[in-house]
Amino acid sequence: MLKKKKYIKGLSNRHHILNKCRHGSNHSDNIYIMDIGKHVLWHHIFRWWTFEEAAEALEKVPDLVLVDADTKKDFEKLFGHNDTDRAINQLRNLAELIKQRNEVGLTKKEEKQLDLF
Repeated sequence: MLKKKKYIKGLSNRHHILNKCRHGSNHSDNIYIMDIGKHVLWHHIFRWWTFEEAAEALEKVPDLVLVDADTKKDFEKLFGHNDTDRAINQLRNLAELIKQRNEVGLTKKEEKQLDLF
């Protein structure tokens, strides 16, 4: 289990969509900027999965995040709710927006939608 770190709210860092240990690059197409605390929560819950992989896992096993009280609490902190169906939609929308960003670019309004986490 990953060790949780304290963080200062509002700070952000780079999340590799395809993790470097899985041969993901540092190229901007593979980077998603997210709040440091939510970044730690992401890896605590989903380890090195991509957004699409996490959505697929939640779809197959909706109770995946309910294994223990800490994970359930972390899931609620990460997504702002504990509805796995809603989280699946959020993850799929985020993955699609990132794909669109990388292929054709996004409008300012669409860029704001990337602020899922």
